[in-house]
Amino acid sequence: FNKESLKIGGRSQTYTRMWLSSVTLLLIWICGCQPKTYPNKFHDESIRHIATLADLRDTESLLPYLQNPDAILRKEAALAFASVRDTLSLKALWLCLKDSIPGVRAAAAYSIGQIPHLESLHKISEYLVQENDSLTYHQLAESMGKIIGQFHNDTLQAEAINAAIESLLTVKPESLNPNAARARGAFWMNMGGFKPKKICHSLAE
Repeated sequence: FNKESLKIGGRSQTYTRMWLSSVTLLLIWICGCQPKTYPNKFHDESIRHIATLADLRDTESLLPYLQNPDAILRKEAALAFASVRDTLSLKALWLCLKDSIPGVRAAAAYSIGQIPHLESLHKISEYLVQENDSLTYHQLAESMGKIIGQFHNDTLQAEAINAAIESLLTVKPESLNPNAARARGAFWMNMGGFKPKKICHSLAE
């Protein structure tokens, strides 16, 4: 081998190393750009069972899940009743408004709004005043709006409706964004044909 061939060989090895380095960097970049994947909740057998019971409208079998030690299962069961819409689930859902986990309380609040019942107004009013979790507070306001929108034409319930609205107007910390919650409740009342003047005046101030 002469000196010239050694130089060419050296250049070739250098180019090869540079090429391999470039390919490696490209692969790292591609892998980094791939969207993160998260496990599907339905990989869990218990969650699949809850979904099946909801499809079957099997309230009796779903109810025990609301007291399950696993908060995720309590939350999934509470949400399931939003599609089952069985008034027999309401008492258990009202109890869930006292759950120590905010996500469970919010799920229960949502489902209560999907099962319009006048007695729920009293429960929502009670927990709305003491709730300190923003998501749950807003969900309670929405469910209140849905129920009032459904029953506002019942003149016998005027007192209960007014009391519920007053609870929504209770002073709350700004961290809960109470005006947004009131607007949310008012929206659903309006969707049901009820004009909540007190709330509107409060928002306009």
